[in-house]
Amino acid sequence: MLVLHGHAVCGGAAVGKLRFYRHGKVSAQLRHIENEEQEISRLHSALVRAEKELDELSKNAELEQAAEILELHRMMLEDEDFRTAIENCIHEKKIAAENAVLEVAKSFEAMFAAMDDEYMQARDADVKDIAARLVRILTGAVIGGLDTSVPVIVAADDLAPSETVQMEKSQILAFVTMFGSPNSHAAILSGILGVPAVVQIGTELLPEFDGRTAAVDGDNGTLYIDPDEEILAMIHKKQASSLKARQELENFRGRESCTRSGKKIRVCANISTIEDLKAAVRDGAEGIGLFRSEFLYLEDGQHPQEERQVQVYRRILREMGGKRTVVRTVDLGADKGAGWLNLPHEENPALGCRGIRLCFARPELLRVQLRALYRASVEGNLAILFPMVTSSEEAVRLREMAAQVRDELKAEGIPICEDVPLGVMIETPAAALISASLAKEADFFSIGTNDLIQYTLAVDRQNSHVEQYWDPYHPAVRELIRLTAHAAQQAGIPAAVCGELAADPTMTAFFAQLGIHELSVSPPQILPLRRQICLLP
Repeated sequence: MLVLHGHAVCGGAAVGKLRFYRHGKVSAQLRHIENEEQEISRLHSALVRAEKELDELSKNAELEQAAEILELHRMMLEDEDFRTAIENCIHEKKIAAENAVLEVAKSFEAMFAAMDDEYMQARDADVKDIAARLVRILTGAVIGGLDTSVPVIVAADDLAPSETVQMEKSQILAFVTMFGSPNSHAAILSGILGVPAVVQIGTELLPEFDGRTAAVDGDNGTLYIDPDEEILAMIHKKQASSLKARQELENFRGRESCTRSGKKIRVCANISTIEDLKAAVRDGAEGIGLFRSEFLYLEDGQHPQEERQVQVYRRILREMGGKRTVVRTVDLGADKGAGWLNLPHEENPALGCRGIRLCFARPELLRVQLRALYRASVEGNLAILFPMVTSSEEAVRLREMAAQVRDELKAEGIPICEDVPLGVMIETPAAALISASLAKEADFFSIGTNDLIQYTLAVDRQNSHVEQYWDPYHPAVRELIRLTAHAAQQAGIPAAVCGELAADPTMTAFFAQLGIHELSVSPPQILPLRRQICLLP
């Protein structure tokens, strides 16, 4: 028996044959060309064919989430920045279309990988997948696939989004990959399907294991090759326990999130995409505690037009059916900068021009978004959240900007909801320490614990060299949360927690004691958190 360890991204256990996914060959020998226009024509033909393929796959997708992934790919293919960059590369370097696609894709992948949002980091896989599709079409490479007629444990070095969504879902017992991330599409799909997934196992996961019996423990991130009887008994016990736990969680679907003494704590969802929205609705979110609106700016490849934003916000508000939806205004800047912004390089981007600082520098960004938000506000229960506020003066300025937009829209005769709550995100020690003053200018607080921990402890959460100093339970972090909750209570405004700490079961009682009104987590964490709240005294 061989025991391999990786990163657990979806719990549960599975036993079955290990089957490696066969990737289609994607490579392109460097080829210099003389006729640039001919290569541009080849590129345009490949783009048209790729869009047709994605449309066809989307129609046949088994899950709505899979169709939305493919729709995202189609939008990326239509992105003018992406297309223009490839054409420019062909002209400037006089190389074949497939070479230009791979070169441009690398720069786009690097842009996503450098972002500080884990979900957006994982989108470099989407760019790589789109490039692979184009190169396959341009070179006539063979399509890969999964060779099985029975349910198997799917293994791979990594899985591209289009590979994941095309699989026959009834044939998937679990996912195991050498590389990948917790935010990869394989990880997302495993959560939707309710199958275990382990990523980052490393190169010890060898292709020659194909066809051998394997067992996956998705709770602790372990893969067993040729498991012995003891391990098989343990896995079967886990399977029975997981089934029982899922059945118990179902008892909390649709229930109010109340402690046994009657204290109500709303359980809401953090979302970045429409795909997340569907999962939030399905898992019974009591609202959207954080919609990261910057995904619109990153995926569109340009400043999203007002009408485009209105459509997205209206859809979210309608889907939530009157439940409160908190939209965080665009949190771009530096390492999370869209190429079209042409942001200057910053030595320390986490401390640079990001969030509202960028919006103050380029007020049109926020003005257009506020117009779109207020126009959509009549469709549901909207609240607006401002990120990276560190002073009362900033909060006052933001309220004034919102008032100007409201007046502008009313003058145009456009119906809006005038009393949309305006909140402040508490994600720096400065904001927490002056929270009593900020509470006079805010209708609610939302504590972003990921950044609060980072800024309080001076630890970059993306830097593996200092990960041992990352301590979400540090007394300083708890004290800043306590200060913020107390300031909100004194001012009579609600306070929410929306970072990863919100889903930590060891912190639920602490938040309840502080009088936190709302915990906002990723959709798969909604039911476990609701159970945790309901079990509190």
